[in-house]
Amino acid sequence: MSSSDRFKHIQRTALVFFCILHAVLSCSRENISEAKSRTGVNGIVQGMTVVSTENGKTSWILEADSLISGILDTNDVYGIELSFFDENGFRSSLIIADSGKQVVTTQDMFASGDLLIDIFENGFRKWRISADSVWQRNRQRRIDIFCLDLQMSDSTGKDIAVISADSGSYFLFSKDLRARGNLVIRLASGGSLSTESLYYNEERKTFTTDGRIVYVERNNILEGVGFESDQEMKNIRVFNAVSGKIKTDDI
Repeated sequence: MSSSDRFKHIQRTALVFFCILHAVLSCSRENISEAKSRTGVNGIVQGMTVVSTENGKTSWILEADSLISGILDTNDVYGIELSFFDENGFRSSLIIADSGKQVVTTQDMFASGDLLIDIFENGFRKWRISADSVWQRNRQRRIDIFCLDLQMSDSTGKDIAVISADSGSYFLFSKDLRARGNLVIRLASGGSLSTESLYYNEERKTFTTDGRIVYVERNNILEGVGFESDQEMKNIRVFNAVSGKIKTDDI
């Protein structure tokens, strides 16, 4: 390799790292404390690990098996594992995917293939989201999720419910969640609730909808408009136009 080719190759590798780091960080004030990789052939970056710190503490770690850069169009990333940490050093979320594609111009990231998103609270896993694919909308600071199944657990790891929906959005700053389309909540206790949309508010720690709901438990059916629940689905309220069929021997 000539010195000119070697210089171009170094420039290419540096630009690859800049694009990935900018996609994860955007305009944050974090510092990159460590960035490691092995440069293979044909512009492939292998075994990449990037560690970011803020105020001396690890804020996120990105690991990938390999990356192929298109530079002017997209970067293809394979074997993705991206962890975020809170101010106490606990892991707050983890994204795992077989592969992803980053759009260089917008810094958005698409990921798919055996995709899992774990959301943690005080060191334990609160939610596990499996999906067909996700878009990380960098400028909007949200993750759009398609064909999602959200498994909820309490602080002991006991299953609470599974929420299935056509799509949803997770907001990185507020930690709120919106899900919509053929939405079904299957409670571990045996009941199920169907509606078209659901909103989780992290500050209030409640699930709500203002749409029509149908709750089914064994042979009992309850219908209404409007719903609210705590985050562990222990206290459920159904609001307007409540009607239903209840078997007396089930009471």
